[in-house]
Amino acid sequence: MTEKNNPNIVAVESEGPLFCEMAAIQEITKECTFVLEAQNHTPQHPEIKVVVEHPSKKINDGLSFANFKASDVTAVTAILSLAFVAYKYISDRREENRKLEKSKLEDSLKTLYGPLKELREESKRLYEVFALDLKKEHLDSNGERFRTLTYLRSYSPKDLPEHDREILSHIVEISKKNVEFIEQNGWAIESPALSTLLGKLCAHFRVMEIAATGKLIGAPDELDEIVFPLETDGAIDNEINRIQYKIQELSQIRKKSMWSRFMNKISPTTAFYNENADEYYLQTNHIDMSATYKKYREYVRPSGRILDAGCGVGRDTRYFISKGYKVQSFDISENMCKITNSYPFSFCKQMSFLDVDYYEEFDGVWANASLLHLNKTELTESLIRLVRALTINGVLFASFKTRENYIKTDKREFYFHTYGEISDIIERQNLGLQLLEKWKSHKNDDTSKEAFESYIWKRTS
Repeated sequence: MTEKNNPNIVAVESEGPLFCEMAAIQEITKECTFVLEAQNHTPQHPEIKVVVEHPSKKINDGLSFANFKASDVTAVTAILSLAFVAYKYISDRREENRKLEKSKLEDSLKTLYGPLKELREESKRLYEVFALDLKKEHLDSNGERFRTLTYLRSYSPKDLPEHDREILSHIVEISKKNVEFIEQNGWAIESPALSTLLGKLCAHFRVMEIAATGKLIGAPDELDEIVFPLETDGAIDNEINRIQYKIQELSQIRKKSMWSRFMNKISPTTAFYNENADEYYLQTNHIDMSATYKKYREYVRPSGRILDAGCGVGRDTRYFISKGYKVQSFDISENMCKITNSYPFSFCKQMSFLDVDYYEEFDGVWANASLLHLNKTELTESLIRLVRALTINGVLFASFKTRENYIKTDKREFYFHTYGEISDIIERQNLGLQLLEKWKSHKNDDTSKEAFESYIWKRTS
């Protein structure tokens, strides 16, 4: 072997394989001697000594090999050992706390939110089949939903058909179970808003119990204020979603997809929404969407599950929850998600359309002015995923910008997908979508402003 470039190492040449037997420190302040021994050395191949001299110059902020003593090795080793013990202690405590928190959350699902959801589901199903004829007649005559409490302030339960009286008795029975469970377990609910909501629910159930006996006939109109809080089921559902999300984080199995990281990093559109989330909220949160909501709700199952795809600041999420729907939301913008989640009954995940991975879970998908940020390839994949998330006969709403009156004013990216192009994707991908409605509208109902094409499809297969 040969080393000629380092002036502190003696050049050595030897035949045959060599290995280092030991390093004998002759004088720690000056030099180290490495004894190299050829395998099966002979007089022709004697042991070879290499002397490496370390100059006594200071390195690393004043420390030098010359000043480094054997006792220092013991001190450094002790320090490193203590550091490792401290790190291990902190790490173990953190892991223990993580497991305790995870166990607490799992227990809340099993003992609180799971049973509460089950009770609410039973109550809701019974009410859906109660007084069907009266509900239809009231809707046709007044254009609004039937309220049982209002009816029982004017009519005796005995006026109901026998089957409706029987269903009403079961509704009251399950309502009592709801009240009992909430009063026994309500202390464990951490959300003040949800706790208040459940208090209103219990008040409604108690008044309904009295009304079912016929004792509220002629009662004052003020009782109409004790309404069933329509947000209840959506709020419970999203509290469960929030807890499950935390469990995933604590289990260290929730990771952002490559697509989400990619989009968050370089997308000008995502950057715009993150930077302008508050301003966007002020501009869009109070836009009147009532006409579009009405069209959509004609096709979506009442109190069903809706996926708000690209929810923005959560305006539509809040509306649908307030009408009794269970709504799960997502948006690619972190700051948009924060605003949506500021509403106590919503739950918004930060993800992209290409992260959607649900199978027949939703009665409706709502994609209001969100798919228009995707190019044709992304739109194709996103539609496949959104349709897959729908139940059979589920309904998809989507709206797209047109080129009419469009003027680029910021760094957002928009793609103008025509009806023909969208229909071609649906046909080529065999998505099984039937067009129910198609219409054109303008921003703020002003024909001089940007135009949108909106569509409602039903999944038929």
